[in-house]
Amino acid sequence: MGAPKHMNIDRLSGDFTIPKSAWIVSYADIMTIILTFFILLLSISTIAQTKYELIVQAFTGDKAGNLMEVQEQIKEVIEEQGLAGEVETRLDLDGLKVSFSNALLFNSGDADLREQASAALSPIRDHLARSLGDHYGMIIEGYTDDVPISGARFQSNWELSTSRAIRVKDLLVSGGIDPRRVSVQGFADTRPATEVDLTSDEEKATLSPEALEEARAKSRRVVLRIDALHPALLKRVMDKGGWRESRAPSPAAPSPAAPSPFEPFEPGAPPPAPARAAPGASAPAQPPKRATSAARKAPKRQQPERRAAPTTQQPPPRQSPAASPKIRAKGAQP
Repeated sequence: MGAPKHMNIDRLSGDFTIPKSAWIVSYADIMTIILTFFILLLSISTIAQTKYELIVQAFTGDKAGNLMEVQEQIKEVIEEQGLAGEVETRLDLDGLKVSFSNALLFNSGDADLREQASAALSPIRDHLARSLGDHYGMIIEGYTDDVPISGARFQSNWELSTSRAIRVKDLLVSGGIDPRRVSVQGFADTRPATEVDLTSDEEKATLSPEALEEARAKSRRVVLRIDALHPALLKRVMDKGGWRESRAPSPAAPSPAAPSPFEPFEPGAPPPAPARAAPGASAPAQPPKRATSAARKAPKRQQPERRAAPTTQQPPPRQSPAASPKIRAKGAQP
């Protein structure tokens, strides 16, 4: 079958060379499509602030974010108060966790804070109120062991763990932290601190009494977890003026007192001379009434001394040498 009449045979018979750099056009198109795909994924995803800070630290070696600074401040409080065995901190993908042992905060089967609990929590609370970033929130988690509660105040360990978390929340809020940043959770004995599952009777039967008691003691705790808030909640709060917190002031040197218009003086001493105002300067503020009355009475006590001063008397007239002896003798009489 012959070629169609409309086809140009001469065009196909010539030499045709493909450019060596033609592949780069297709490669650039593929890279552009892949980049657009990842940008789309990034736009619809939520990046956790804690994960971002850990990634920055892993690649650069520098401390990023505010959680690491807060962790260092809490560690300083732990060292100052000697709470190394009672309070622990850990920074992971879930945020900064500050774990308090139950023996430090509460008595057995009770949800009222002990006296030493306030001394341990107050410095940490002040650091959080002063230094924690605005995009962070606090979740207070309460945990118990598997021993059934026998008191009439709480019906179960669920109520006990939640009540303990609420007591810690009340202490934080009383220090000026906005309650909208704080939430409370109770887990009872469902999330132990060790590998021992306290809800499994078979696993507990394989442990010695000492090992079981140690696992129970570690599970009785309260955890303060600090992590980034949801962007929608943070935006709603910031649109309404931000957090309503009374932040603890940073320790600083006391400011000098304002100078008093009257210097203190002892009774019986002459009053100080009033300072003259510079030309063009405004008149000084009105002094207090008590200082004004003392300043008015002081000159009256000094008036007799001023009148008796010899500088106020006129000296006697000097006699000329031509005066007669009689006049000089008369003038010399007292």
